[in-house]
Amino acid sequence: MSTSEGLERERGRRAPDVAPTEPREGRGLVILHRKPVHISFVTILAAIGAVVGLKLGSWYWLYLNSHNLRPMPEPGFVALVTVFGILVASVLASHAFRWIEMVVPRIEQLPTDDKVAGLVGVMVGLIVAWLLSPLVSRSATFGGLLVAVVYLFAVFLGVLFITSMKKELVAMFGRHVEAEEASAPENQLARLKLLDTNVIIDGRLLDVWTSGFVEGELLLPQFVLDELQQIADSADDLKRARGRRGLDLLNRIKEQVTTFRVLRPAEYGAPVDDLDGVDGKLIRLATSMDAAIVTNDFNLNRVADVQGVPVLNLNRLAMSLKPVVLAGEELTVNVIRLGRDPGQGVAYLDDGTMVVVEDGEHKVGRVVDVVVTSLLQTVQGKMIFAVLRDGDGHSGRGGNR
Repeated sequence: MSTSEGLERERGRRAPDVAPTEPREGRGLVILHRKPVHISFVTILAAIGAVVGLKLGSWYWLYLNSHNLRPMPEPGFVALVTVFGILVASVLASHAFRWIEMVVPRIEQLPTDDKVAGLVGVMVGLIVAWLLSPLVSRSATFGGLLVAVVYLFAVFLGVLFITSMKKELVAMFGRHVEAEEASAPENQLARLKLLDTNVIIDGRLLDVWTSGFVEGELLLPQFVLDELQQIADSADDLKRARGRRGLDLLNRIKEQVTTFRVLRPAEYGAPVDDLDGVDGKLIRLATSMDAAIVTNDFNLNRVADVQGVPVLNLNRLAMSLKPVVLAGEELTVNVIRLGRDPGQGVAYLDDGTMVVVEDGEHKVGRVVDVVVTSLLQTVQGKMIFAVLRDGDGHSGRGGNR
């Protein structure tokens, strides 16, 4: 049974993902760093909501009072509207903070010229809003609110306008931004790559990376690391051995690959807690971060292809590197054992491709020349059928049975 098939069965048998009982060191640090910022952000917006609610409640009570409509005494009415403003602002702040956590990783991945254009757009928007604010602040009732709206729209339109002409902006201030992009390491320009659990257990990833054919940043999502640890802690000996082999490979990758790092939940490009399976989380994460998935799971590969997610499948790479053999081509093989059917002998090429030799039963242990008759290509690999060449070449090598 292959590694990918075994892992698929393990995923099917195990319970849905459950948070480990022992806290993760990296995840705890993320929570400790994020929680104070979250609380401060919500507190500030709640205070703003209280001020807005206070002013809005006072204005609305005066309006009702002018029409002889008094639902309750002024202090109680204003306090009620103020509390309502605090609650609304707190809820909006929590959602806004989650949105910021999703947006920040994407901003970090933006090209330098986009960042420069956005910064210039903010500055232009602030200048325009500062010039327009005296015109709208004359309103005694909603002057402050209108000024805030003007600033928001001016900054938004400024960023939109400057970003649309970023090429002209770069040309105006020189080519240093483009030069910086051109001289940046290729690893920073390559697509991000998310690692799946079974490609880590497979063990070939480090060899492929060191060959230089794959580049970019290797990211291991925290939920993949959690699944790998669950497998390593399994009571089943086979699962435990696979999990520990995967953890050993991760340690080697960490030492040898400078662009490898663990992707913490705060860095996810989209929330994935509502999904149970690791495959679904990987696909959503890759879609939101414009990343590729590195795997050897055939089913994950198919689902990702349907959803337009790039996949680097090591099994597909291995198949593409196998030598092409055509019908009628001659091969020199060493028949090492009997075949499944009577009269057959079995040999293997250097890449592990099986060669079934008809009438090769009496050639076991000998090196012979064969002629390829047909090929059978499957997802698991390639199988070659051949017959002995006339004259039974190389019959003197390899010894007799």
